Amino acid sequence: PSTKGLLTAFANVDPPTKRQKAITPKLLRAMYQLSGAGSTALCDTPFAVISEIAIVGFFFAMRSCEATTTPKPGRTQIIDLDGVTFRDENNYIIPHTSALLESAYRVTVTFADQKNKTKNDKRTQKHSGDTILDPVRCLASLVKRILATVPGACGTTTINTMCLENDTFLLSSSYLRDQLRHSCTLMGASATFGFDATEIRTKSLRSGAAMALF
Repeated sequence: PSTKGLLTAFANVDPPTKRQKAITPKLLRAMYQLSGAGSTALCDTPFAVISEIAIVGFFFAMRSCEATTTPKPGRTQIIDLDGVTFRDENNYIIPHTSALLESAYRVTVTFADQKNKTKNDKRTQKHSGDTILDPVRCLASLVKRILATVPGACGTTTINTMCLENDTFLLSSSYLRDQLRHSCTLMGASATFGFDATEIRTKSLRSGAAMALF
């Protein structure tokens, strides 16, 4: 009884939980357009790449640790090239080196290891038909960029890998968070999306995916 009373007292003085607001497709579209991901001049910048990663994360309800590097790596593994499989309408696999990659009918992502200890879990998304919010096209763009620009890229190369001016690096979850917030602020914040930049973080992508399904 004493322990229960103490825990109740702790709960009574705790501040209210600050829940992260759910990201909307509208914000992801704005982020993509701001980054210049669809232009030839800016498509290979970190901002453009993280915009594509954000869209992929939204469609697959990814945790940030499944698509970007986190300060404290845990059990969850970042998706690598071997974990991304493209198929045509007849269910034949399209090689990553194919010129037809972006026109694939569907893409399957393999989650090698997760927090719930489930291994090699597979999830598939089809072409959305949207010119921006399309998980197939965004993943194809990420894969093609890595194969074309990252020296020694192979199946274990993760989707957040970049190479600029001979410098290979990994895009982080903090960079993803900052660009989500930056896009939110530049495009009007609460007046446009219904929430301010301080109310969203990387988990907002996962909760946004749940809300979209609902």
